[in-house]
This record gives sequence, structure tokens and C-alpha cells, in this order.
Amino acid sequence: MAALVIRCLAGLCLLAGLALLYLRWRDRARSRWFVSAGWVLAVAGLTGWTLGGSADVALSNAVTLAMTAALAVIAGHALTLPKAAKAARERTVEDDNLPKRPGYWSRVAARLLGTVVAAPAAGLMAGTLWRAYGPGDEADGLMMMATIAIAVMAGGWVWQLADIRPWRSFAGLSVAAVLIAALVYLPMGFRP
Repeated sequence: MAALVIRCLAGLCLLAGLALLYLRWRDRARSRWFVSAGWVLAVAGLTGWTLGGSADVALSNAVTLAMTAALAVIAGHALTLPKAAKAARERTVEDDNLPKRPGYWSRVAARLLGTVVAAPAAGLMAGTLWRAYGPGDEADGLMMMATIAIAVMAGGWVWQLADIRPWRSFAGLSVAAVLIAALVYLPMGFRP
């Protein structure tokens, strides 16, 4: 019973955190504290799910809840009324006639390189770092390596695609991948 109450409260914290982040994103909340409070509530909600039982099942359920809430928000904006859809199409046609800002293709190239090369390299190197120095037996090490690699890669993609200056995030991800590779492979020595 206590586990159910903890998970319900954690779910409410998670949804409240997502709501605060959404309000700030839509610019309905002027305070910057909404971002910090939203992330704190979201992390508290995810953490609360692990207290109510086995961590692997609880975290997967919490992430599923967060993704479902985000999907509901996106689906709500995808279904527009006919008048709003016509106004959006007219705005898009007007925006297409405007000249592109200088450096447009440079930013596109940076985002492409960051998502195809730098983020996967940083993710794979972070997973390899865990595998080289992390605790656990063979199966646990491989599972954590894959989980960390996917999480870092996804975080890198989010950072790369959301950054206003994509060359900065590309450089950060590339430097992180090289430094982590140095931590993993230099002590072992290079083998052909």
C-alpha cells in the first residue's frame, strides 16, 4: 500500500514538473524559477518511483508516464482547428519568402555533424568508460554500458538540436568524446 502511495505522489510530482516546464516553454510563465522548479519536481518524481519497488521496473514506468504526458501535449497541438490551420499555412508561406539568416548552412552542417558523429561518439565513449572502470560482473557491465551509451547519446542529441549555437555543442560533445577516450584507452596502451 505504501509503495502505491509513493508512486502516486511521485507521478504527481513528475506531471507537475512537466507542467511547469511546459508553461515556461510556452512563455506563459515569465519567471525563470519555473524551469528550475520543473526540473527539480521531474527528478523528484522519477526518484520517487524507485522507492516504491524494484528500480528497473519503476524507472521504466516513470519514463513511460513522462513520455505519455509529453505525447498528449504534442498531440493537443497537432490537432488544430481549420481557422488556425489556415492562419498557420499563411504564416508559413510568408516566412518562406524571407531570406535566410547568414550562416544558415553552417548551422545545419554543425547540427548534422553533431547528431551523426559527435553525440554517438560521446555516448559510446561514456559507455566504454563505464565498462572499463565500473563495478559489476560481465552481464551487468554490458547492460550498464549500453544504457549509459544510449542516455548520453540522447542527451547529446537534445543538446545539439536545441542549442542556438550548434558549433559550440558540437565542440563540447567532440571534446568530451576525446577526453573520455583518453581516460579509457591511454592507460591500456594502444594495441594494433
